[in-house]
Amino acid sequence: METRTEAEILAWEKQCYGMPSRLIDDMIADEVGTIYDAGMTLAGHLSNLQEGFCNQESPDQTAEENRLRQELNVAKYILFKYIMDKVRGNHEHMD
Repeated sequence: METRTEAEILAWEKQCYGMPSRLIDDMIADEVGTIYDAGMTLAGHLSNLQEGFCNQESPDQTAEENRLRQELNVAKYILFKYIMDKVRGNHEHMD
């Protein structure tokens, strides 16, 4: 197994995430109190990506933009139907 240095890990994280993963962890810790909050934060990031990356069903949308928009919608559908609804259901039973 290859061992990477902290500098290599940090360089990879900056390339992958645009920031060190600890900053993502800090952001989530500040914004999230429950798994439901984490899901909503994730949904927000997916929507921001979708809005910035894809023209929302505009007439000049390319086939690739439309495919990417649809993929993001699939991710959000799965998040809400199979994760958030179950978490919300679990919360209702805990009250």
